[in-house]
Amino acid sequence: MKKKLVIITGAGRGIGKAVSETLASCGYTCVLIARNPKEIKNVEKKIKKINGVAFSTTCDITDYSSVQKTIKEIINGIVLGIIIILFLSSNSFDKTY
Repeated sequence: MKKKLVIITGAGRGIGKAVSETLASCGYTCVLIARNPKEIKNVEKKIKKINGVAFSTTCDITDYSSVQKTIKEIINGIVLGIIIILFLSSNSFDKTY
């Protein structure tokens, strides 16, 4: 069985938080991304409390260099054989790079 990894932006609250908690309860490993470290740490703790697997990191997706750094961190932590899903939950996608 392949492991399933989901990367969720806006994971600290709202839809991103709800999706994170739901996918964690379905067995996905969740990488939680948001600007507010306190919010995503709380979501990470809640997921771990239900025996889910989650990792959190801060990133401002409107800042290109921040996105590059975060993606490199995620890729460095990934091993072969993992299915990756990217769920983007943010209202900041109207900025053009």
